[in-house]
Amino acid sequence: MTIATGACADDDVTAGAPEVPGPAYSGSVRVSALDNIYRPEALKVVTDTEVVWSNDGRNDHNVIENPDNQGSDDAGFGVETADFAPGDEYSATFPTPGAYRYFCSLHATATAGSMRGTVVVVDADSATDVVEG
Repeated sequence: MTIATGACADDDVTAGAPEVPGPAYSGSVRVSALDNIYRPEALKVVTDTEVVWSNDGRNDHNVIENPDNQGSDDAGFGVETADFAPGDEYSATFPTPGAYRYFCSLHATATAGSMRGTVVVVDADSATDVVEG
């Protein structure tokens, strides 16, 4: 399943986002859903990068967009448990800069628990250190 996401323009969309050291990734990058944790937990990508979540664990998981995401009211990414069993994949593309937080509702909440993550999206034109994913 692939979804393109969008967001409202907002100068403060990455406020409160975790600092993600290292380069921003482009192309396609993977997030592994393992047994009750996402790896990496925070990921920095440039706009229009495909993020692929892979359920590499033995438990059921899901990817639920945090309802408190700033500037991403229309992002609409996520996958339910029925479509994300062990071995399944889900992908979304992020065309708009922002901090897109998510969690697995089976193993965390939007504000607590170990299975939470963030995709920080930066503008491709202003990124200084970009690596193909």
